[in-house]
Amino acid sequence: MESVKQRFVPCGLETEFGVICRGEDPWFAGRRFVFNLAHPDMGSDKSGMAWDPSARLSDKARSAKDESYQDEDHEFFYERAWREGRNHLLQNGARFYDDGLAELSTPLCHDPAMAVVWSRAGFRWIDDLRKKYKEVLGKEYKIYRNNVAPRGDEPVMGFRRRRVSYACHENYTVSRRVPLNVLISVFGPWFVLRPPIVGAGKVGADEHTPWADFQMSQRADFFDNLYGPQTTSDRPIYNTRDTPYADKILYRRMHVINGDSNMCELPEYLKIGLTSILVMMVEDGRMDNRFELLDPVESFWEVSRDLEFRELLDFRNRRERKTSLDCLKEYADLFWNYLETCQPNNEIYKDVVRRFFDLLDLLETRDLRALFGKSDWATKLFIIKGACERKGQEFRSDFATTLDRQYSDNDHENGLFFRKVQGDQLTFRICDDEKIRQAMLAPPPTRSRWVTETIFKFKEWIISSDFWHTITFVLENSKKRKILKFDNPHILWDEGLAARLFSLPLPEFLEAVPNAGLGAVVIERERLVFTRLSRGSRRYDPDDPKFLQLPPPWRL
Repeated sequence: MESVKQRFVPCGLETEFGVICRGEDPWFAGRRFVFNLAHPDMGSDKSGMAWDPSARLSDKARSAKDESYQDEDHEFFYERAWREGRNHLLQNGARFYDDGLAELSTPLCHDPAMAVVWSRAGFRWIDDLRKKYKEVLGKEYKIYRNNVAPRGDEPVMGFRRRRVSYACHENYTVSRRVPLNVLISVFGPWFVLRPPIVGAGKVGADEHTPWADFQMSQRADFFDNLYGPQTTSDRPIYNTRDTPYADKILYRRMHVINGDSNMCELPEYLKIGLTSILVMMVEDGRMDNRFELLDPVESFWEVSRDLEFRELLDFRNRRERKTSLDCLKEYADLFWNYLETCQPNNEIYKDVVRRFFDLLDLLETRDLRALFGKSDWATKLFIIKGACERKGQEFRSDFATTLDRQYSDNDHENGLFFRKVQGDQLTFRICDDEKIRQAMLAPPPTRSRWVTETIFKFKEWIISSDFWHTITFVLENSKKRKILKFDNPHILWDEGLAARLFSLPLPEFLEAVPNAGLGAVVIERERLVFTRLSRGSRRYDPDDPKFLQLPPPWRL
């Protein structure tokens, strides 16, 4: 490996949305929000293409010996309604789908700036869809990018009802040669210690954890283990689910479930960029386990509540006790030294670390106004604290929890964040609105563009795809199916090569693409049809009362 060669870590985000619609059952509003895209009046054209559940079903097979994984029943992936009516590939390579909640996945990105741009493009698309539903279908949806559901009608003072938590997932491609125990020992502490820079902020506490008027992480209270495959109960800080959507011999996918959805752009940029640098350090053997915590779960709760950075943490391999801010400063030095030594020309990741240093300096001042628009939790705290003081309210009041939720309103015109924060002179932007608009129209110049362009070019011959990696074709008069896999997540878009390949008819395209230097393979298999449908084979009509007979959302 050339130490001077500029590298990147393939990455992406999956955001789960809280959805409310007047007159609709709140349990199913998110599912309807996805399903309505297939409504005839919306002009959608699915062309019979189905989502391929094989990769997700293999998760269950790999974890069959883990009894805790039984809560994650994947039988519903066989439903035609789920595979066809509630999975949509967007023109910019993003995937919009129902996973118990409305969820949007960015296309595969190659650096943190790219990820922020396509993430924001997805949020803008969701808001445009909300407005179109109102115009075309007469449905008024409210979309929130928070990570905990409202508490309902239960009083806040003196009683905390258990509430639902959902996530913003991060995904990173990691070399398979790095042992899993090394990943857990390095990334477990990082995920625990990073809320001061990436946390979205939350009023109150959950899951019988110690009460806090305000804390940095929305998700910390909902985690009970250091590692494991679960996502909806007994949540682990390091999730071991591993579906790489690439060559399984060379790559694994690090699926991060403990993070918050960010409204500010800077914490999202740092969240992806710093974690990517740590991935490269681990792959190069440049990171030790000095930050391994004695009790990572309890430390996660403590870090989230430590707004003054006074809580001293206990480590497994060092006697010295440190605060989370002390640890983050040490990380910053390690990141910069690594880049100077191994990636001296990598200006993208160097910019990430420079921004990291700047934010750490601001955190040390504890000045919420100076952090406004740069840190989500500090910005939210500044707004709620000021409003409560003016109204004579406490953080335990319904007034404070309502502001907490309103901060994450995805309405780009009337949402609290967009009215009060987005245009403020102190708010730091990673990308401008023009870049976001362009990212709504086309995939990034990564493998995602190859996959997306192939699907839209040859969709009449496609019977299924995971929209990220694998596409299954059935050629005319053939009893075989051709499975095209883009196994290399590092490939880049090549306009000239694409023009030559996509000018070919499908049979010749499938012969040429494995020899085009794209890390693609074509496999021939017997033609199969999904015959096992766990809840019926017909499409679900969202206006049919039987639609609501589905069980509660799967990812709660």
